[in-house]
Amino acid sequence: MPIKTTLLSEGRIVLVQYTDPYITSEMIANVERLMRDVYIPAKKPIYRILDFTAMTQFRLTMLSDGIKTLRNKPSNIAHTALVASSPVANGIANTLAHVLSKQDVVMYRSLDAGRNAVDELLAHENDAVASKGGGAS
Repeated sequence: MPIKTTLLSEGRIVLVQYTDPYITSEMIANVERLMRDVYIPAKKPIYRILDFTAMTQFRLTMLSDGIKTLRNKPSNIAHTALVASSPVANGIANTLAHVLSKQDVVMYRSLDAGRNAVDELLAHENDAVASKGGGAS
């Protein structure tokens, strides 16, 4: 499974883009690497965008794998944007968002929509810090 991970906004946003074929072991290894290298050492909350728009083949295990990995999120994840555009991917992402709704997981239909939502959340966070005298980051 080719997985492309990009850090945006000075490491505050993690964009993970998944493409075919889906391989559970690669997805888990990527989550573990992100946990070790990005999430745990982060000093500020992290926003995630998980982009599945390039996927065309879906496996039954994707839903259970997604629930397992998203439930075990570090406490410094501020928001997770699930991005999917195909009907099957939308169904999986909507189910994940519903099951994990208490964890601030939201489904978006396009990468632009997910990115705009995350940028807005980050801007509100920066405004809140600045208004408390902490300065914007």
